[in-house]
Amino acid sequence: MVTKIRNASHLRTNNIRVMLKELLKHQPISRSELARKLRVSPSTISQILKPFMERRIIVETMPGTSTGGRPPLLLSMNPESVYVLAIDLSSYQSRIALVNPVLEIVLSEQIELDHNIIPGLEKISDVILKLFEKIKIDEASLLGVCIGISGVLDPKTGRLSSGLIKDIENVRLAEFFKKRIPFHKNIYIENDANLAALGEFMNIEDEVDNMIYIHLGDGLGGAIVANKNIFHGDRGYAGEIGKMVYCMKPLTTVGDVYENIRCNMNQESLVEFENLLFCLIQDIISLTDISQVIIGGNTDPLTDEMIMRLEKRVREFLYGFDVCIRKSKSHRNSLLTGAAQYLLEREIPKL
Repeated sequence: MVTKIRNASHLRTNNIRVMLKELLKHQPISRSELARKLRVSPSTISQILKPFMERRIIVETMPGTSTGGRPPLLLSMNPESVYVLAIDLSSYQSRIALVNPVLEIVLSEQIELDHNIIPGLEKISDVILKLFEKIKIDEASLLGVCIGISGVLDPKTGRLSSGLIKDIENVRLAEFFKKRIPFHKNIYIENDANLAALGEFMNIEDEVDNMIYIHLGDGLGGAIVANKNIFHGDRGYAGEIGKMVYCMKPLTTVGDVYENIRCNMNQESLVEFENLLFCLIQDIISLTDISQVIIGGNTDPLTDEMIMRLEKRVREFLYGFDVCIRKSKSHRNSLLTGAAQYLLEREIPKL
């Protein structure tokens, strides 16, 4: 395989993205600590930061801990510099939010959609305009729009092959909202589990590069974070764990088993639920060797005792290798904050 030589502009953009991810994950943070995490010199960090500090997108905040001299001033994104419009279209309960650069949800609204998709999207457009009015969003303060959808999205064409919301695959979402948002901004569309995974990844306190995300919702979804980025695969299909085969006769997928358990949850089915999670986690870890697993969505059946048993079973099956299985801490907001993170990484380098 021939590796493409990237030009200087691409390298600069990539460097900014890498720095932004670390800054957003660990803010407030000193230049020296940021340099240590990225394995570059503090002067390199200062050079990358300079244009963003001049525009007050990144600012110096409180003094940090001194290591012998003057305490360093810690760096953080300026929460009032720009906003991201994040739209959750993963189900009929749609959420629309304005998120600031420190990944805080400043304002949000939830609306119930019905099975007539166009009027539902028009309702979302009206909510967007009301949110803009409440905090006086203008051309300069809106960085862009990111929409999370259920289903498989081709990253090359932007085509949605399916979705939990009826007929959503027949709507050109980016074109629809571009006509209704009063500012010319880029609109990104990404799989809901991928965005939720990114939001969860930003909340992990440990220093990890990789993560498996399992989403328990109306369907069984998932995503993979590899080298701190969403792993899409060749066709944007990576992480569709619901399509994994559970049994051949009759052909049954993991998603089929999950759906049956979800619709008939009782004490007996909890055992089957735990076994399903064990098989799922065991197979994914065997293939990827990723030891961090976050489970989000409807995690009510997932008790601390069940997590301990799952970790023990997987560890025993995988030669004693350690594994960390955790329940989501902020599953309600992870898609929205993940959408903001996704857009910030792509739009701030262009400023």
